[in-house]
Amino acid sequence: MAALYIKEMRAFFPQGPYLLGAASYGGFVLYEMARQLQEQGVTPGAVIVFDVRVPGETFSTSVKLAKFRGNLRNGGVSYLRRKIREKSEHYWSQFMKHAVLPAGVFGYRMMKWPLSAPLRFHRISQGHWRALSRYTFKPFPGKITLVRATERGPEVLGRIQDPTLGWGRLAQGGVEVIDVPTKHMLMLFEPYVETFAETLKTILLP
Repeated sequence: MAALYIKEMRAFFPQGPYLLGAASYGGFVLYEMARQLQEQGVTPGAVIVFDVRVPGETFSTSVKLAKFRGNLRNGGVSYLRRKIREKSEHYWSQFMKHAVLPAGVFGYRMMKWPLSAPLRFHRISQGHWRALSRYTFKPFPGKITLVRATERGPEVLGRIQDPTLGWGRLAQGGVEVIDVPTKHMLMLFEPYVETFAETLKTILLP
């Protein structure tokens, strides 16, 4: 994917400079694009990931429990309620992803019906994540700018997280972290997108 994107990009704009930015799964493709461009002797003008976390960060149960106890001690009942609510949303999302949607794909294929848009998206998404599971993250010699959501959600409740979301161990030129006061991905939508746009201006037009 990265090689194809670079080919199209350089055919349209051969010399650059290339300002690369992406969110969600696109952040991983973007990272490999930046790496391949560097190998081609082209230094990207900017490499910006929008609240993307590098896979593979794990912690022991004892560390997670210690973090949970600390959060509970500091946040009390409000923290516990938030954890229950967000964990419930997370588990329902996982149930849809791993049970309901695959069953829908199977049923549609058995009936030889064309897949609906949500089921097509699910199949493409699963293919993307299978590809990512086979991908090896190699170091990038340049700098990465991480635009990070301050409200991390259920992924970090009760656990410790690298403030660079894993990019610090890959970007040899360092990671600049810029926080945006919103939840993951909501920075791209109203009413938060205006703040996000202003933040992006400070990165691209210093």
